Amino acid sequence: MTGSVDGPWAPKVLRALWMPTTGMARRVSGAVVLVLAAVVLTGAVVRLSGSGLGCPTWPSCTTTTLHSGTDVHGLIEFGNRVLSVAVFLVGLVLLALIVLRRRRRDLYAHVAALFLGYLAEAVLGGVSVLTRLDPLVVAAHFLLAIVLLWVAIVIWRRLGTQAVPPVPTVRVELRWLGRALVAASFAILVAGTLVTGTGPHAGSRVDNRLGVDRHDITQLHSDLVLLVVGAVAVTLLLLRLTGAPSLLRQRARTLLIVMVAQSVVGFVQYFTGLPAWLVGLHVVGATAFWAASLLLTLDMYVRPVAAAATTAAGMPADRSLAAAGRVQAASG
Repeated sequence: MTGSVDGPWAPKVLRALWMPTTGMARRVSGAVVLVLAAVVLTGAVVRLSGSGLGCPTWPSCTTTTLHSGTDVHGLIEFGNRVLSVAVFLVGLVLLALIVLRRRRRDLYAHVAALFLGYLAEAVLGGVSVLTRLDPLVVAAHFLLAIVLLWVAIVIWRRLGTQAVPPVPTVRVELRWLGRALVAASFAILVAGTLVTGTGPHAGSRVDNRLGVDRHDITQLHSDLVLLVVGAVAVTLLLLRLTGAPSLLRQRARTLLIVMVAQSVVGFVQYFTGLPAWLVGLHVVGATAFWAASLLLTLDMYVRPVAAAATTAAGMPADRSLAAAGRVQAASG
């Protein structure tokens, strides 16, 4: 069966997918991460443009909505649905094929979680339309996408390493602090969605908002941000004092810079009446902040780097090593 896709007639892309190298695996998994981030950001565009109910039905739009030629909101909403499903599902299928062909059993559950999570995202998208953009449903829709982004980042990192247990690079106290930072970062995102649920950007002409005081929930959100900014600064100091790897110190600096920038954008948007373009910028920053916090914590562990892309003979290196008895030792 392998020979059928390994002959000179076979398309180059098909051969690359059937015998994926480390480089191919990383590129496809990286593309899935980027598409997931784009799904989060385009969802914000739908809401901030008031297109959340541009399609009043689900999973399809009505004929009138798409062909009236006057309601751009229907085109924005339906375009987001079609592009998200088509592009992301193609990426997932390619990723699943690569994980199976490379026999990465340690990632089977992660890929399955992406498939099932994306199905749940589609259902939540439909429920949000049917409930006229209930703010709690919209918040759950966003938060599930954030969790799926976490899973995709883990797959992306792991496909560049060998399938062996990780080795910690910092003291256990710092590793627990890293986990606490991820939990606190997620709490910030949860509070942020609640702030959005009380604000002026309902996502459509339907004014469906949370029945809580916007100033109180905004204060809670701000307090959590300031707390985590301080915790990241302390983490950076501890990394320096304990001689942690330079990559980890860079990760902490990046996270601190992103969080400070996010804080500035948050305060400016609050005191300027929450203009849509600034809220959109805040969503971009929130996605970057989440990714930065995950990378900081994940890089507190290392695995041996996967084999090089190809051997001198042109055969995928990981296949060559497998045939030779997997002689490469885990060097850390």
